[in-house]
Amino acid sequence: MRIALITAHYQPATVPCGVGDYTRCLRGALEALGHQSLVLTSVRTRTTEQNVHRLPGRWDRHDTLAAWRILRAARPDAVLLQYTPEHYGFGVAFKLLPLLIRRGGAALRTATTFHTLIGGRWISRPYAALLAATSGLVISTNGELTDLFRRRLPWWRARLHEIPIGANIPAPRLVPATARQRLRNSLGLETEAPVLATFGFPAPGKGLETLFRALQQLGGSQPVHLTCIGETREQDRFHRAQLETLADQLGLGGRLHWTGAMPGQDAADLLSGADAYVVPYDEGASLRRGTLLAGFRIGVPIVTTTPRYPDPALRPGETILAVPPRSPEALAQGIQGLLGDAELQERIRHGMRAVQSRFEWPAIAAAHIALLERPTATNGQPG
Repeated sequence: MRIALITAHYQPATVPCGVGDYTRCLRGALEALGHQSLVLTSVRTRTTEQNVHRLPGRWDRHDTLAAWRILRAARPDAVLLQYTPEHYGFGVAFKLLPLLIRRGGAALRTATTFHTLIGGRWISRPYAALLAATSGLVISTNGELTDLFRRRLPWWRARLHEIPIGANIPAPRLVPATARQRLRNSLGLETEAPVLATFGFPAPGKGLETLFRALQQLGGSQPVHLTCIGETREQDRFHRAQLETLADQLGLGGRLHWTGAMPGQDAADLLSGADAYVVPYDEGASLRRGTLLAGFRIGVPIVTTTPRYPDPALRPGETILAVPPRSPEALAQGIQGLLGDAELQERIRHGMRAVQSRFEWPAIAAAHIALLERPTATNGQPG
């Protein structure tokens, strides 16, 4: 099968983007299964991959028609459009691309993957409804979003399918003892020093303020350290500055370590040397969060906040350690309890391994192919 993938910011790009990284990983997994692909994205991509078509990125009628012409010339078997509210601007033109594909008579299977409906302007949800109405298939990446679609747009239930996202970093290469030693060496610490790790953009909503305040409480004769791995986007610089001011006020000093951007493999190797992976989201844990799934990939016990929506992969005390959001005291107690309980650590690791395959890219790619190859997955027919 030949598949066209459309994303606003295909990674690497001048605009760091989790959805663009998802698209890159999905493309690699699809091609590993023997399928061909092409990508439509903006000129802001920095990729050196082949068969990547760059549009100006205004997402107006000119970009829409240019995308349509590329698809007509390439003649793919299916189109996978990736959507979040802030992508493709706030005009209507590009949201009509699935309709243009269908009305143009091309025998293409079209699917729009919704990563979230949170954020953006008020017009974002009507646009989401428009994309859902004009796409042959609707893909949700998590149960929370699936439930929202079923409640708000029940007439498209037959076309709705859930396929999870995966982590955008590779599996660690190092055995735990080596990873532990390397992480502490990089931070200038003794081997036994307890180290927490978190990963991703230092953006609002990640709960880093709560984590810093919890870290202050994890003192004692052997204070706990925290390493924050990931780059800072331009739009997050003000929030990063606020976090650094908070760290100074809390007296965290040499216990807080910012690594900045690094290659995915290096990030995975460093993360795998931590004692716990901490992602205390302000609004609760969700499988729409690629940073949460990074924890499953690296295999370090995950400490997060009470899940927003029930899911078999997010079982407190079994696959994750969950605490109430925005509570430094609860977070500190949870981390301290985990660090002192080897049996709990192993139980969570075992639970994580049991569900990890669901979020591996070969399984995610295979689920897409199975969906696209269904006889009823053609345009205008329910899947």
